[in-house]
Amino acid sequence: MIDELCAMHPEEVSKPRTYRQRARKDFLALCMKKKLSKKALRKGLGKQLRYLRRNLEHIARLSGSVLLTVLSARWHRDLLVIGELCRQQLEMWQSGKKSISDRIVSISQPHVRPIVRGKAAAKTEFGMKLSISVVDGISMPERMSWNAYNEGCDLWYGISSGTVSDTATILNRSMPIKSTGRWPTGCGARLEGSG
Repeated sequence: MIDELCAMHPEEVSKPRTYRQRARKDFLALCMKKKLSKKALRKGLGKQLRYLRRNLEHIARLSGSVLLTVLSARWHRDLLVIGELCRQQLEMWQSGKKSISDRIVSISQPHVRPIVRGKAAAKTEFGMKLSISVVDGISMPERMSWNAYNEGCDLWYGISSGTVSDTATILNRSMPIKSTGRWPTGCGARLEGSG
């Protein structure tokens, strides 16, 4: 992006220093370590964030004389996503937190959110969560979300609204209970099991 903006600049401006090769070398050195300590990871993340922030500042300076519309639509969208990604990562790095709301994990698909599942093979999954109800053999989507949510809440709303069949619902005590602390009465759902 910096190369393209410099090429489109009305005055012959020299390309700013980007430290691309040094940034790549530092990144590979961090990835190649067999045992990566928390201190080394934090130091490496800080370096990469400083490289990225420096490049974003160069782009902001160049955009004063060259409109960002000269970039392709995809690059312009990616630039906006990278700016937000940098802000999120910098906030997490400065505060020492490991998570942030609406965290971006993919530049090409910024709407995708991580879903922690706790499975042995893949502790974190990416993609849409979908709740489906089957009525008389017909599947209907009840809820679709790219953000993680608790499926037990969908069952609660289904029971209380009457969309879930009262004759076929058997609940386990380990299911999450809504803030009231009890299941809706008169819906026909049975609560079984220990928990």
